[in-house]
Amino acid sequence: MYEGLLEISTMVQLMKPRLDDAMVDPAAGTGGFLISAHHYINQHNDVESLKSCHSCR
Repeated sequence: MYEGLLEISTMVQLMKPRLDDAMVDPAAGTGGFLISAHHYINQHNDVESLKSCHSCR
């Protein structure tokens, strides 16, 4: 496992990204920050209900 994943996960938890935030990973070598932010948002939001609500439009 890549040793930096713990640091990336910790940074994302401190930043607490929201659904309406723009995500930027300027060093996107592995995309670890983007993936971690994606997991955080999925864990802290009911994304499935948003998908069904979006299709109602």
